[in-house]
Amino acid sequence: MRRIRRDVEFIVHSPDGARWTWLAYLKTAAGEPLQGTVNGTETVAVKLCIAAIDEALTEKAARHAQSKSASVVTFAPSHGPLLADAPLAARHVLVAEDETMFRDAAVESLKNCGFHVFQAGDGEEALAILKAHPEISLLVSDVRMPNMDGYALVEQGLALRPHLKVILMTGYAQTPPKVVAAQEIGTLRKPFDIDVLCRRAEDLLH
Repeated sequence: MRRIRRDVEFIVHSPDGARWTWLAYLKTAAGEPLQGTVNGTETVAVKLCIAAIDEALTEKAARHAQSKSASVVTFAPSHGPLLADAPLAARHVLVAEDETMFRDAAVESLKNCGFHVFQAGDGEEALAILKAHPEISLLVSDVRMPNMDGYALVEQGLALRPHLKVILMTGYAQTPPKVVAAQEIGTLRKPFDIDVLCRRAEDLLH
């Protein structure tokens, strides 16, 4: 079934009702098709696709205003133990993302992978949750958010808890502050398969 989001046509389909593929008729800044896969429901796939379209269109508009050099750390392949091998305390994750549809998709996917997930719509809310829940061992944060951006959140989060694991997400090419860059924090460049997020979380918390 073909759908429309902000004049962009997209489709979602699944051969078995468990693993869904989504495709938007819009190309990324690198000229690649805007597409991905996710294990879950059709609703998750639709939300993820819509969030990716919104992110791509926002990035396209931003590129017309300014151009910044990319600085994205690439994750090395890892074959660490599965999440089931991790202690219970290591299963607590905080997702900070102001785009509701993308946040919902990420949270649902992480829950399906066995994580206990907290969520926040901006950096200030996320920092408050970090302070209130010392059991959180992984922060997954978007870079661009209102009130407090992802970089500021990471800086304060690490000051609060030096051993906190972090994954950043961004659809923009920008240079992180020196404090964040020095941590060699892995950054997932949107759009990405939401399953990749689960794998990265498992690798960091093994």
